Amino acid sequence: MSDEHPLPPASLKILILLADGALPRQNLNAGINRLLETRGFTVTELRPSPFASAKGRRVDFAVITEAGHAYLAAHKQKEAAHGR
Repeated sequence: MSDEHPLPPASLKILILLADGALPRQNLNAGINRLLETRGFTVTELRPSPFASAKGRRVDFAVITEAGHAYLAAHKQKEAAHGR
């Protein structure tokens, strides 16, 4: 893992969800969005809206980066080493 502090549990949970697929940023906590993007674990991409109220428009999605995937892999390895 990086030399930085570990992610808070709520941020880690969101990063795990993002590993399964991008999520609309407006559905996520702004502080978590900011932390994950600042750490380089996510980027913002415009994608077609999944919302009926915004049909045909594009909205910001949080998308996990390679650094985000690497952080999760290191986290899983660390957890396994500690028997969790």
